[in-house]
Amino acid sequence: STLYRKLPSPNTRTLENLWGAGLHANEVKGNRAARFTIRVFEAALASPTWVSLDNPAESWLFKLPQFVAWLAAGSIFFVYFDACQFLPLGMRYKKPTRLLTNAPWLRPLGRTCQCDLHEVSLMDSVSTDEGTVCLARLAAVYPPMLCSTWADMAVAALKAG
Repeated sequence: STLYRKLPSPNTRTLENLWGAGLHANEVKGNRAARFTIRVFEAALASPTWVSLDNPAESWLFKLPQFVAWLAAGSIFFVYFDACQFLPLGMRYKKPTRLLTNAPWLRPLGRTCQCDLHEVSLMDSVSTDEGTVCLARLAAVYPPMLCSTWADMAVAALKAG
């Protein structure tokens, strides 16, 4: 999930209890999505299928024991990129992202930004005609350059067999 916003009630997730207490609707929804994602990864890793998951680089999801175990076993790995690397120069945000994947052909997506031009925090909100919107939601859509790069790499991997 790439949506960040201040929630009206406290998030109960901790490092000791990554699933939280299930007291907040968004937490329950996130847990449901996480369990589904784990099932998808289980199925993909049990077959000759590529799978990937993107999330903010510091997502709690990546700390879940199932993913940690698969990472330790070498079944999956991280590809880290900053979204600004796939956007026109001068973008005002970095958007650190991690892919969790078993697709070796995704490794070249790993690109990090070393500049200090980023002046906008995706934790901030802006006012729109539709109300207040978290900038992370607006930045959630993959940049076209990332999409075309990813698609080109997928085609090449499929052609290679």
